[in-house]
Amino acid sequence: MNKKEWNNRIANRSDFTAGLVHLTKSNKDKNKSSLEILMKILKEQNLIGSTINSGYIVVDIPAVCLQDTLLYLLANC
Repeated sequence: MNKKEWNNRIANRSDFTAGLVHLTKSNKDKNKSSLEILMKILKEQNLIGSTINSGYIVVDIPAVCLQDTLLYLLANC
């Protein structure tokens, strides 16, 4: 499927997005706002995975969660 066919296909779909969403939160321990955390991620081009001790992860391997979701659906949360 070429780019034009793909664009035509997704133009009429409300369940496809053009990107991924990564939610950030403030880091109260380091006194950084969510915006500062986002800017750090963009500048360093690095995502630090959560662990058993720092998030909802239940295995010994750090993980980063990305979600393909429509932004207007997040705004309604």
